[in-house]
Amino acid sequence: MRLRYDPSVDMGYLYLRPAQEQRAVARSIPWSNQETRSELVLDFDAEDRLVGIELFSVSRLLRPDQLRGAEDYPSRDSTPSAPDSKGAEGGGDEP
Repeated sequence: MRLRYDPSVDMGYLYLRPAQEQRAVARSIPWSNQETRSELVLDFDAEDRLVGIELFSVSRLLRPDQLRGAEDYPSRDSTPSAPDSKGAEGGGDEP
């Protein structure tokens, strides 16, 4: 499991599988919590397995020390944040 975080928009993506096993997202389910005022999107593969979680307003959910350990998002020119249809983020070897 690994976390990517973009502090400029307070958004993160939690990968639940190792990069070499990452699968394409087949469907996504948005979820929000009024108590914490946070939102997230659950990403599932074609076999209905949870493969990742897109987190909005991450700083409301995680402590600063937890965010310091997160990977930086690539530059905006090289997004996407979630796995693409090939099963790996951005189609490269390492997301």
